[in-house]
Amino acid sequence: MMMRLLALLSVMGLMACSTVSDVSTSLFGEAEPPSAQTETADSGPVLANPPPNSSASDDGSEDGSVALETDASAPQSAEPQPVPAPKLPVETTAIEQVADTDAAPASQSAPAAPRRPELDPSDFSRPVFLSDYQLGIGDRVQLRVFGNNGLNVERDIDAEGIIEVGFIGTVVVAGRTVTEVRDEITQRLNDGFLVDPKVSFDVLQYRPIFILGQVAIPGDYPFKPGMTAREAVAIAGGFTRRADTDEVTVYRKTLSGEQRFEVEPGAYLRPGDIIEISRRFI
Repeated sequence: MMMRLLALLSVMGLMACSTVSDVSTSLFGEAEPPSAQTETADSGPVLANPPPNSSASDDGSEDGSVALETDASAPQSAEPQPVPAPKLPVETTAIEQVADTDAAPASQSAPAAPRRPELDPSDFSRPVFLSDYQLGIGDRVQLRVFGNNGLNVERDIDAEGIIEVGFIGTVVVAGRTVTEVRDEITQRLNDGFLVDPKVSFDVLQYRPIFILGQVAIPGDYPFKPGMTAREAVAIAGGFTRRADTDEVTVYRKTLSGEQRFEVEPGAYLRPGDIIEISRRFI
């Protein structure tokens, strides 16, 4: 009897414990193991072993986007190649510009002047006027810039066919008319040097003519516009007794070289002509 009573009490005690456990679970929920959570002072409990994200796709992307983080310990198949820097246009530095300026000649060179067509060298029928006369080596020219006496020039055209003018440097004059030279000088002075410059350019003295052969006083003589071969002979003292007075030989310099012409004594001459009076045979 005593044994049955003890067995009954044991069964009742087990049933009571099971009831208390069920009530506690329904009120407070199932307790997590202590190793599954950690406490922080600021942000509260943080899961040490977070469960895998079930929404991640099989290829490691989340919501269709490619994962940005990779495992640093995983070996990489190839090193990234450096991207070449774009080539920038080469610009001349200020130092290089100064060097180029220093390397330039002190005097400014004249631009290549267009050469006008040469006068027909075989034309002895009319005199040469200043408007169409082409300057040559040996002509004495005069440049005047009104109000700027320091720019005035008076000199012979040298073997290079140029003159030097203040501010603008070299000016090509040979083979050009006085009007063409004057207009160029005016334009270049007006380009940053003078305001509305007044320029005059004239021929002070033409290159001389030369008389050879059967004349009283052979030599070089000043040329005068409108001069004929007969007048040149008169300046040289006239024909000799043995001179051929019907024909005159003229040597004239052209762009292609010196040419020889047989003309009458009334032919018009040009600066630089060489006149030869031949001896008659009888």
